[in-house]
Amino acid sequence: MTIAGPSSGPDIASFTTSAPAATTPLTPPPTTRISRTRCYAMTPPVHFTVSYAINPWMDPTVPVDTDRAISQWMHLREIYESLGHSVHVVEPHPGLPDMVYAANGGLSVAGHTIAARFAFPERAPEGDLYAAWFDADGHGPVHRTTGVQEGEGDFLVVGDRILAGTGFRTSRETHHEIAAITGLPVITLELVDPRFYHLDTALGVLDEDTIAYYPPAFSEGSRAMLADLYPGAVIATDADAEMLGLNLVSDGRRVVMTDAAPALAATLRANGFEPIEVDLSELLKGGGGVKCVTLELRDSDKEVDVHTLTEPHVAHNYSPLPVTAATAEGAWVTDVDGRAYLDCLGAYSAVNFGHRNPRIFAAATEQMNRVTLTSRAFRSDRLEPFCAALATLCGKEMVLPMNTGAEAVESAIKVARKWGYDVKGVPDGTATVIVAAGNFHGRTISIVSFSDDPDARNGFGPYTPGFVQVPYGDAQAVADAIDDTTVAVLLEPVQGEAGIICRPPTTCPGSAHSAPTTMSS
Repeated sequence: MTIAGPSSGPDIASFTTSAPAATTPLTPPPTTRISRTRCYAMTPPVHFTVSYAINPWMDPTVPVDTDRAISQWMHLREIYESLGHSVHVVEPHPGLPDMVYAANGGLSVAGHTIAARFAFPERAPEGDLYAAWFDADGHGPVHRTTGVQEGEGDFLVVGDRILAGTGFRTSRETHHEIAAITGLPVITLELVDPRFYHLDTALGVLDEDTIAYYPPAFSEGSRAMLADLYPGAVIATDADAEMLGLNLVSDGRRVVMTDAAPALAATLRANGFEPIEVDLSELLKGGGGVKCVTLELRDSDKEVDVHTLTEPHVAHNYSPLPVTAATAEGAWVTDVDGRAYLDCLGAYSAVNFGHRNPRIFAAATEQMNRVTLTSRAFRSDRLEPFCAALATLCGKEMVLPMNTGAEAVESAIKVARKWGYDVKGVPDGTATVIVAAGNFHGRTISIVSFSDDPDARNGFGPYTPGFVQVPYGDAQAVADAIDDTTVAVLLEPVQGEAGIICRPPTTCPGSAHSAPTTMSS
């Protein structure tokens, strides 16, 4: 089989070796999979029926329940949205019952949108309708090919290459057109079984490096090509392939697929994926499944849009930037789409030394190789040397290490109150701590009790008493607030949550009543 390069010139590679027999699914140790938010186009099956036969699945004599098809389609759309993906709805048109199979409407990749040119006259009008929709929805300019091709039905994007089917619907020559338009390598795969008339019926994309496929659907040369490119592919059984189990949609971790392919679902689960099984039996009567009704939109503007979606299973406590971090090194973070960002946040100073700092990484690894975690119910041979060095650095007598900033602030308040009662002589239960307006020390109940941010505070009462708030950086206000009940002044060196506000050097005045000053980072 062949690889078409970005130009429409001659094939640049040819494979003719025989494929090894593959009948047992490969099951490596479970791998951590990473999901990525997607953007899809779908067309509701309002006019769906089977009134003609252009593939072996279609039988006009078999009744079709359009209402049930709509219900199944709606359930699929709800699943996508519950996973955090966005769905753009394409308006269906009367007389075009197969328009529900939106994946055939075009290809959106590498900043290019290509509308389909259908093989059968029954579906030909869909090409113009999808082209018009792409343009109206902001996915232009829209390319049209000279040759026949049916969009993602026969063009599947796997990482930085496109796998392209031929043999029944899409012409081989069109593969070169797609390569020229997108600038991506296009790998030609020949389909030989009429039941698998589109590539997406015989091959499913799981992530940028992993596919699942059914070898008997392909010619001998194409099987060799796939075995060479994807030696760790998941291989489908006859039974699962015959139910269009490979007509699936994956976000890199969650795999939405038919509920009629249990062996494939089990194999995917063993390989670290999370199958989500759905019933699309009514739409199967037209020869389509999950992928057939789902067209992925990959142009750059839409990619940015979909990353603003919330994480559906993560409890809300921030409104994150539209960046999904995947890896990091030093001061740079790379997102799931390969874009690099200078990390100016540093996890609120927790990674001031940079991501994967080699000295810290080596020290942590060395310690975990010795003892992963020691409870404070025991002594540790490393705790006292660490605290001694930190106490010397800070000019203190002793140190109480804490795991988090909020925990450190809560502990400091406890220590200050204990000092107030035992040393200063403050009457029990009356100790006060002076805090600054605009503070953000954490999300615990005591901390939100002295916050003046309504988003952080409202709805979490009753609040912990004992805090006196003054303007940040106002030394006189601090002095005026100190009295016989004051046990501490709690300040942030820099108010990052309030807008990167630095503390003036005169914030903490000397006084006969002066209390301990606790700095929170």
